[in-house]
Amino acid sequence: MTMKEYARLFDTVNNNAGDKLKNHRLGYQQKFLDRGFPDVRDPGWKYTKLRKLKASRPIQHSGKFFLTQNGQAIPPAKLHSSKLSKFSSKLDSVSDDAFIALNMGVNDDELVLDLSSPFFDTAKPILIQLDYRVEACQLKDDHYAVVNPQVTIRIPQGKTATILERYKSNDQLLLNQVTDIILEKGACLNYCKVAVGEATSSNAHYIGHTRVVQKGSSKFTAFLELSGDVPGREELAINLLGEQAVCEARGRFHARRSQQLEYHVNVSHLASQTTSKQLFRGIADDSSRGVFCGQITVGEGLNKVAAQQLSQNILLGTQAEIAARPQLQIDSDDVKCTHGAAVGRLNEMEVFYLISRGIPRSKAESILLAGFNREVVSGIDDAPFVNAIDEWIQIS
Repeated sequence: MTMKEYARLFDTVNNNAGDKLKNHRLGYQQKFLDRGFPDVRDPGWKYTKLRKLKASRPIQHSGKFFLTQNGQAIPPAKLHSSKLSKFSSKLDSVSDDAFIALNMGVNDDELVLDLSSPFFDTAKPILIQLDYRVEACQLKDDHYAVVNPQVTIRIPQGKTATILERYKSNDQLLLNQVTDIILEKGACLNYCKVAVGEATSSNAHYIGHTRVVQKGSSKFTAFLELSGDVPGREELAINLLGEQAVCEARGRFHARRSQQLEYHVNVSHLASQTTSKQLFRGIADDSSRGVFCGQITVGEGLNKVAAQQLSQNILLGTQAEIAARPQLQIDSDDVKCTHGAAVGRLNEMEVFYLISRGIPRSKAESILLAGFNREVVSGIDDAPFVNAIDEWIQIS
């Protein structure tokens, strides 16, 4: 039933589009219909639960981006996908992801930030939010709204910028988001993406994609956070294309009740003298599940490549689960690559130490968990960016 419903949805959005946009969308739409929703047999989708999504009927819904900088609203520059095809097609040619095809096939919530424009003050953080105003009471029980926002960011040669995104999910909603980022030679970007879920039903999903292309001597620093009540999955793909490109990716989640939160990270070293670091931490409470799947790929014939990957996780609930799968694919010899994963309980010696100082156990555990979470942010070697993250999360 689901693919037939999406075929009808595609017909509806195409009827309201011009020929150029319609022709651009058709290839993505057919790719999605041919591919269908992934299932547990597909690599990378072993843990993601899409059963209820497949059994319900989609309704396309639009949103509106709001941008602010230094407390002032920025009029968003809206472009249609036909103007982005030169950049997007480079990323899509190596992607077989059904949800990216769905986003590209129907999205009309598209924001383009080309920071070569003198309009932007790159010394100040740019804040991006999406308002889609879906009320669950407007939908039948077997329906859900589909929101497909897309953001494209270009940091020009030699420029430095800080960009923070926030997305909120709620009942009977598939929020299927894609952010594409290109860093030109010598460009630097501090990037934060926070996804917060607020839902009382199980028919809600957040699926995010962040795809990054880095040219020579560029630097990309990312912080990601998944939180709230909605099942969430964030995919981060970083391609280091030029020599001396550097990336650092950090993320955290705290899953509660029967929620499931997932990170899927793939860093590809495609040039010599490139460096990457990853640190992802997760907490699973009650009967929730957390997932970290991370891969480092080093291409053939490269030298002086350094890569680190670490996943650290804490189980709080007796029925909670966390699956951590760090992976390396190394096709060169002159490399220094490390990876590791740990899943365990709170250190009882540390808990006992705080209790012995007169702190109640619940408070002692909260202190240790706060420190565990805090280190993901405080370890970033950029104080203004850390402050911006703290402020952004506080209002999320």
